[in-house]
Amino acid sequence: MILVILVPIRGKNDHPFEKSQQIKTAVDLKDPDIMMATYFAIWEHNKIAAKNKQLKPLTFVSLSKADKRLVRGMIVYDLVITAKDGGAAEPKNYNGVVWWYIFSNRMIFKSLVEAGK
Repeated sequence: MILVILVPIRGKNDHPFEKSQQIKTAVDLKDPDIMMATYFAIWEHNKIAAKNKQLKPLTFVSLSKADKRLVRGMIVYDLVITAKDGGAAEPKNYNGVVWWYIFSNRMIFKSLVEAGK
């Protein structure tokens, strides 16, 4: 399950999770996982905007900042995405928050010789 929130930035302290006690890790903005989360946030917003005419579809321009942290088995990406909304001439900055659940796999290997085969 994945959850996305995109919020326009209005002021310096507008980030909805700014007071979080979690330790954030700055990441490489070109990291494939970060870019996947960024494009997913835009795609998900546009999917919602297609059904809700109060929202305008966004066109990705750039990624300005990204942090990631681990919270209760999820990777949380805090993104500052620069995008154009609708037919706007100038792009705006948006806070994007993407929660990515981590699924774990377990595997057991046994030697066939030791197993008597």
